[in-house]
Amino acid sequence: FCEGNEVTLSSLFPTGNQWFYNGQAINGATSQQYVAVDSGYYKVGISQSSGTIFSDSILIQVFSAPQLAIVSDTAVCVGTAVDLHLMSQSGVTYSWFKGAIGGTSIIVSDNFLTPPITSTKIYYIESIGSNGCVSTERVPLTITALVTPVSDFTQIISPQGGQYPTT
Repeated sequence: FCEGNEVTLSSLFPTGNQWFYNGQAINGATSQQYVAVDSGYYKVGISQSSGTIFSDSILIQVFSAPQLAIVSDTAVCVGTAVDLHLMSQSGVTYSWFKGAIGGTSIIVSDNFLTPPITSTKIYYIESIGSNGCVSTERVPLTITALVTPVSDFTQIISPQGGQYPTT
């Protein structure tokens, strides 16, 4: 499973349990269930009147989440589509979203061509590792919409009267 998650291990016996991690008893872990969050070998010993019976060991592997995408906010004139590019990391793909949590991915790619920007917009990027693990958060990328300046010049032409000397 991916880091930040957990797996629950269960014994068939409601009492008499002692959970082990990498061959060592886990202090206080005597319930019917144990929640594992670290990589390693786990097993349970069950104390009965005839002695202790041990389960087979099970290997739990915790996979690292990928690094967060590296982004730079940008600004463009209103009406401009933006071709956004992420610096690729080996074994990582990127999923683009309109929201910080939930929602459907817009596209899975290192690149994203936005529709024309009409107002400031934030897109959120989630990193997905080759092991299937997803980044712990989505990184926001802000595109600021700049209003195109409108000139308000008025041309004034004044007739010039008078004499001009010539030589």
